[in-house]
Amino acid sequence: MERIAIVVDASCDLPKSFFDEHKVQILPVYFSHNGATLVDDRQTKVTSEFYRSNQFDTDSIKANLSEADNIIRLLKEKIIPNFDSILVITCHEKRSPINHLVRETTFNNKDRFTAWRLEHDLDTKFKIKIVDSINVFSGHGLLAFETVRLLTEKAIPFENLHKPMELLKPKIQTLIATNDIQALRQSKPKKDGTKSTTTKMSWMDYQVGKVLDKKPVLKLQNGQFITLSKEKGFKNAASKIYEQVLTEVKAGLGRPIVNISYAGNLAEIKTDPSFKAFVRKLAASQIKTMVSMMSITGAKSVGRGAISISYIKK
Repeated sequence: MERIAIVVDASCDLPKSFFDEHKVQILPVYFSHNGATLVDDRQTKVTSEFYRSNQFDTDSIKANLSEADNIIRLLKEKIIPNFDSILVITCHEKRSPINHLVRETTFNNKDRFTAWRLEHDLDTKFKIKIVDSINVFSGHGLLAFETVRLLTEKAIPFENLHKPMELLKPKIQTLIATNDIQALRQSKPKKDGTKSTTTKMSWMDYQVGKVLDKKPVLKLQNGQFITLSKEKGFKNAASKIYEQVLTEVKAGLGRPIVNISYAGNLAEIKTDPSFKAFVRKLAASQIKTMVSMMSITGAKSVGRGAISISYIKK
């Protein structure tokens, strides 16, 4: 039987139990934070402690994606000896350079794969497919969840995954209610004159939002976050996306599944009356709900306390 590895980068939001059960491999994302190296690799303890600390400052977290050696190490030590095919699902390439980094690293080292396979007395045939999820956070996770389902429940062969995944990707919708708008501030231009692709809010909008407690409700569209509305306080922003999702549920989803991630410790959101009522309504409509902590990578982009909800349109 063909041994298939699903690999995602750390910004893919799903419960840790799902990754463990299905042996989903994680490409870690490395940051420098307060003078130390911070590894975002979906470890619950690390993520919890990060959110629990009082040192969360998006300006102090600097991504370090020039970690080709770590990708090579993962391939050599964990993937190539144990799997015959690998499907890498990454965050939207417009939101992160990781898709390009993985493609470049695997291309530059493909001649080494044969030697590594021979070291373990394995067939030298080894297939790698890299897929841009065209999504982020809970949406990235939802594609990974459905891909695992296609492989397990539907028993779709590895070489036939491309078509159903491509049909599914544009149907995944992601809504985000923000809380800490500091992360949304428009950054200064880089040395080459360009601006970061993660910026969403001008300095003036930030100042007005801070004074009036306006929390943007965002939607991912073509790799960019667009602002659907600005609500008074986080609870109203969260309620806005709950209402939108429930409206979509009433109209009918493409699959009875909603994936949720929260940029903080889950007890904070799970004890919120509005969130509990939202989950109960989903359950009453026979919708399966998954809830996980948002990755540190995601929180850097949209701020602590943000909630991301994804579903599949018909």
